[in-house]
Amino acid sequence: MRKIVAMAIMIVIMIPILCVLSVNDTKAENVKAEVGSGEFVETSLYFYYNESESDYRMNTTLPPSGDANTSSLEDEESVEFKSPKLREDLIVNASKCCNITFYIEIKLNYPAVLDSIVVDLNFSLTNSNLHATGEDSIGETGDMEEWRTVSLDVEEEGETELNEDSDISLTISSSVFPHGENKKYLYEITLYYGSSDRDSHLSFYSSPVTLDNIITYDYNEEKCSEFKPNVLPPKSEIIFKGGIKDAFGDEENGTLEEVTMDIENPNGNIVDSVDLEAKTGDYECSWDYSGVSSSLIPGEYTAILNVVTHQHTFYRTRNFNFSAYGLEAKIDDDPSKASETILASSQADYTISMRNTGASKADVRVTLTIFVVTPGGLHEWNISLDGKSKEVNTTTATSVNPANLSYPDFELSGGSPKSLTLTAESLGPEDVGENWYCMVDVKVEFVGHSEIGPETLSATTYLAPPYKISLDWVETPDDPYYALVDVSTTLYVKATNMGTMPDTVNLSFSYTNHDDWDITLEPQIVNLSSFHQTGYYNSGIKLTVKPSSGTGEDTAFVNITAYSKGFWEGHNETLTRKYLTLNLSRAFGISSFNPVSPNIESVDVKVGDGQATYTLKLETNDNTTHTVKLTAVPDNENITTTIPESVDVSKDSPKNVTLTVTCPQGMLAGDYYIMITASITQNDIVVSGHSETVNVTVTVNPYNLLSIKWADTNKDEITVTGKPGEYVNKKLTVKNEGNIKIDNVNIMPSEGGDKSGLFNSVTPSQPSLLPGE
Repeated sequence: MRKIVAMAIMIVIMIPILCVLSVNDTKAENVKAEVGSGEFVETSLYFYYNESESDYRMNTTLPPSGDANTSSLEDEESVEFKSPKLREDLIVNASKCCNITFYIEIKLNYPAVLDSIVVDLNFSLTNSNLHATGEDSIGETGDMEEWRTVSLDVEEEGETELNEDSDISLTISSSVFPHGENKKYLYEITLYYGSSDRDSHLSFYSSPVTLDNIITYDYNEEKCSEFKPNVLPPKSEIIFKGGIKDAFGDEENGTLEEVTMDIENPNGNIVDSVDLEAKTGDYECSWDYSGVSSSLIPGEYTAILNVVTHQHTFYRTRNFNFSAYGLEAKIDDDPSKASETILASSQADYTISMRNTGASKADVRVTLTIFVVTPGGLHEWNISLDGKSKEVNTTTATSVNPANLSYPDFELSGGSPKSLTLTAESLGPEDVGENWYCMVDVKVEFVGHSEIGPETLSATTYLAPPYKISLDWVETPDDPYYALVDVSTTLYVKATNMGTMPDTVNLSFSYTNHDDWDITLEPQIVNLSSFHQTGYYNSGIKLTVKPSSGTGEDTAFVNITAYSKGFWEGHNETLTRKYLTLNLSRAFGISSFNPVSPNIESVDVKVGDGQATYTLKLETNDNTTHTVKLTAVPDNENITTTIPESVDVSKDSPKNVTLTVTCPQGMLAGDYYIMITASITQNDIVVSGHSETVNVTVTVNPYNLLSIKWADTNKDEITVTGKPGEYVNKKLTVKNEGNIKIDNVNIMPSEGGDKSGLFNSVTPSQPSLLPGE
């Protein structure tokens, strides 16, 4: 007989890293051994009774203190404990010892009669890939209770892999040999489990938790193993990615207690630690090291993933480096270039920002290479760096023969910044030509560290003349630009004041072929404030074109001229007068839209739907590519059609369009019409006046079909009884199942056979029936 004290069950173990768990012969203890991923550790599964499931389980956690669960085993009885389903493959070292530890109590009810008993306990550990057995005999002359540890003999050798979704089962059975009479009532054997005071457990060497290799990424999620310790956020981020696999994991109550990522410096000291969520699966750990950058030294660091379970601590390491030297430099907010536009006799200032992103001190050198673009040295520039280096006055520096300027070398500690001011001053004269500018290339480099590449920056200072305009299309049109006849389209022009004085821009235009084109430009006077001021450009100048459908030339040429106020005041014509040209071509749109095959098709609908297919050819007579929308509208709602929503058509690329018409089974005979419309669209909007319509006809062929049933039974046969000389009337149901009207249905009895002459008449004998009647 078996006596059970109920206890809730909880089953968990962990997967990848292994440690050695010390177990003494009287009672196993949870010792948090620390081992690397992939090593074997002594893993214990404690015995529980699951009251809600009424079964026996093994769990990785030590049972709580208190009353133990018990099983009372009589002769030949057994009890089976099972582990949770493995969530990952579990590697077991079958060469190591495998033990079962338990607490047993024997009570003799009648010691005066019974001198002693012998209890044989047999243990069987099974899994599809693991088998082990063991036994123990206990002989006593009186009441006894004690801890017992039994070694199990494992059949396998070396490493054994237990598959995911399998479990581990342990069966304990007893055999009792008493002396004396009435043996059934002379003893009581109790197996205790489910309490930390009297626990029972199975122990074996396995790798319950495994950790994937740690991979390091930079803030851009690019794989990286070398980092700079003194970059600014968000660059000061290392992302660690990997995975945690727990063989005895449980969705609700896993074996993981704590997961952390420790960062160890080259001296072996922990500089920072990041807590992660204690769960299995893929993980991502982001470490922002800007808070500890001042303490980072160059060299090799180690990231240590620590996974703490109920019984062990597993770890996986990954090495990465912090560099000793790193250089970051930029002009203003752009790391590679900067530009300013200034008035003559004024200056532009640029801030050169530098930072040693490494950890060690280094000397820095800044040199400038200067050249100017002015014809024949007509404009003089003065270049200086932070007011501490010499100034360079130049009129003739070119890209072939540039001027040079050096700043004294200075020292930057790891993480230290420094800023210098670069000044480009225009010295005159006041007159400025087209595209005059001064370019300064800045080279920032570490002295004596050739392995660290220099940063090369560029600053370009442009000069603005008193009057300079720019004339451009807001969106550059195609060449030629096709305009649909009798449709107005608008192109937008942008006038920009590139000079230093407020300006008035006069616009004029001319075009050819006036008889076939209607073209307007407005406004033709635009007031613009000075350069770099609000309102220095106007992008609302509209050129509206509308070709007629006449027989003249299909093309027109438009010329737009913009005159700055400076043009009339004698300033440089190349700066104060601009041109725009436009080649126009008429687009006539759809020239023909007709069926290629006959526009009448017939279909049969007696046994199923009938389909007819039409091919229609769509053509245009101009070279622009038109988007043509297609619609098909039948005159009967039961008809369905299939046609492309739209097609692109040009003169050199006509299109055949397929229309499929479907008439449902049983549709009434007759002719039906489908109207197909092709419409040119612009920006998904149908252009008025540029649509063509064509009709096609589908003929539904007629067919006759009658059904006849006896009304009483709705069957083909009927039995009629009557007395001699009696007239019996029976009703027939006749239905027109065809799709046309039947004017005369001749209904009469058939003659012949031994029943000839029994039928007298049918009324009515020649009815007319509509379809479905």
